[in-house]
Amino acid sequence: MRKKIMTLLVAAMVIGAVGCGVKEEPVDEILESDNSTEISEEVETVTSSTDSSSLSGTWQSISMTGEDKAYPAEYYVQFTDSEINYGSMTDDGKFEVDHSDKIDSMEEVSTGIYRVKAESAKGIQYIYQTSEEDPSVMEYYGTWSEDEFADTYSGGASLTKCD
Repeated sequence: MRKKIMTLLVAAMVIGAVGCGVKEEPVDEILESDNSTEISEEVETVTSSTDSSSLSGTWQSISMTGEDKAYPAEYYVQFTDSEINYGSMTDDGKFEVDHSDKIDSMEEVSTGIYRVKAESAKGIQYIYQTSEEDPSVMEYYGTWSEDEFADTYSGGASLTKCD
């Protein structure tokens, strides 16, 4: 069972990279730049932060692949300090908000693992939490109670990082 889940997550990450567009940087620029100090400072900033900058950028719902084609993400998500914005991407690649859910709390539960507790307008409480295996995946749990995580996990409602 775990092997199937891992296979689906890997497939979703590949689709996510393709669906969001892979950012390409010329190899000569990567090789010529020596910014190891800058990179280590950025890592320290991200891992010590519990605000929305830890979850910045656009995330997408995990989409499945069919024979010979990938299906687009069902929806896209952006985190702010107080809201989770759900929406779609326009043809020119801009994020357009459809609706927002209120963030109750945002915390780093262990190094690099972030948990966002949110509540929908209909009162549904849920959590997005960074996957322990892959920081570009936010796992969805339909509860605020950690004791109920196993029963409320939803891979289809989980997110992968776009950018």
